[in-house]
Amino acid sequence: PIPPSFYLLDTIDPEAVPNRDEEAGPVNPLAVEMYRKRQDRAAYIIGFSCSPSIQAKVIKKHSPINMLEVAKEECLSGSYANTARFLKQLIDLGSEPKEDMREHIGKIDTIFSNLNAVGYPLTEKAKVVHLLATLPSS
Repeated sequence: PIPPSFYLLDTIDPEAVPNRDEEAGPVNPLAVEMYRKRQDRAAYIIGFSCSPSIQAKVIKKHSPINMLEVAKEECLSGSYANTARFLKQLIDLGSEPKEDMREHIGKIDTIFSNLNAVGYPLTEKAKVVHLLATLPSS
């Protein structure tokens, strides 16, 4: 069974690696072995949780922290960042003060077009739902 995620958190912290402490003496080999096993398990979880398009790049790294860095760089690049930005605009549109109906439809149409341009097209049903959910009340 996979342990709870908090059990693996120290594997992405470089300071958590068991090493010799001047006050505590030599490191316990069992502690090092247990840390390495948790680190391997975290690496498997990270590697196989990634989408196939970036999985090969992520799995080539040797530690969970390096794997997360690669995944972060890939996911925050280009279309991922743009998609996230446009989805946030769509969400924010629902919480902004309501303006004229025409302006609102124009804004939401622009967001839909931008999402389509970055490869994240919404179905007609999703567009209608978002439009209805964010309409001004007047």
